[in-house]
Amino acid sequence: MNHPLAEDYKHLSDIELADRMDSLNKKYWMTNNEQVRSQMVLILDELRLEVERRRLLEKEPQEENKTLDNLIKIS
Repeated sequence: MNHPLAEDYKHLSDIELADRMDSLNKKYWMTNNEQVRSQMVLILDELRLEVERRRLLEKEPQEENKTLDNLIKIS
């Protein structure tokens, strides 16, 4: 589920993304309001998904070289 007020995180650098996650994580533990915490969890999940998306995009070119066509040498 996406948070309605969350921005698009694709334009942030990896460092900025990590800083936002750290900041929001600290604020999460500072509050005792469960409704606020549930909203923070939605945004944290979106940030984690963006990190995972970037990791997968990084990994894709490496996986292309490991296909069976490239591994099998016919002479």
